[in-house]
Amino acid sequence: MSYFHKDLINEIKETVQEQIRSGEEVETDWLEQAILAAHEELSLSDFSVCARNEFVKAGVMEWARLFKKKELEPRDDRQPILEGLEYLQVAYLHVRNNVRMISPVEKMTNAELKAKADEHRSQADGNNRHADEIERYIKQRSRSQAV
Repeated sequence: MSYFHKDLINEIKETVQEQIRSGEEVETDWLEQAILAAHEELSLSDFSVCARNEFVKAGVMEWARLFKKKELEPRDDRQPILEGLEYLQVAYLHVRNNVRMISPVEKMTNAELKAKADEHRSQADGNNRHADEIERYIKQRSRSQAV
C-alpha cells in the first residue's frame, strides 16, 4: 500500500487528537518517534533511515505550524474551542523547558497561558501597525498622484 505526504499529516493529526482527547500532552519529539514506531522497517540503508526520519520530522513540524496557524483563523476554521467559551482552544502549541509540545489548556501553567495571551496581543499589535502603514501609504500615494 502506498503512503503519501497527506497520509502522514492525517496520521499526525489523528495521533495528536487522540492524545489531547485523553488529556495528554504531546511533545513533538515523542510524536515523531510514535509515528516512526508505527511504521517500523528493518534492514534499511543509512540513507533510507535518514530520509525516513527527516520525512516524519518535517511532517510533524509542518503539522505543528498548521496547528498554530489555526489559532488565528476565523472562528469556524480554528482548533476546537473549550465548551462554553468563544475563543479558548482545548489545546495550544507552546514550548516548555525547551521542548515544543501541544498541551490541553488544563495541563498548561498560568505562566504558559499568559505567554500565549501575550503572543496573541503581540500579533494584534503587529497587525495594527501593518494596517496603519497601509493607510499611510494610501495617503502618500494619493498626495503624489494629486501633484
